[in-house]
Amino acid sequence: MLGLKRAIVTDFAVAYKVALSSPLLIVALVQHQWIHVDLLVVVTALVLMAEIFNTVIESLCDVVESGHSEVIGGIKDMAAAAVAVAILAWCAVLAFEVIVLFHWA
Repeated sequence: MLGLKRAIVTDFAVAYKVALSSPLLIVALVQHQWIHVDLLVVVTALVLMAEIFNTVIESLCDVVESGHSEVIGGIKDMAAAAVAVAILAWCAVLAFEVIVLFHWA
């Protein structure tokens, strides 16, 4: 839990995802929409894991090679791509949840 706290406090990419997901999660809990709670928890966990892994991979790459390296650049690009995939799924679910939980459909 200490690592998650550190990620939320020091990494804006993690913090804003928690900040955007939390209100929807609270609404789903208040409405007793358990499947929506589950879905929000899963996609938020997925995107947070991707962000944290990306940060760790980039930090380790910087320790291994401080200068420019095509191989390290490729590794960092793939880690960032994994985050992009997770963010797309997270955004799609958040948009769906806003529509469903606020009865905009």
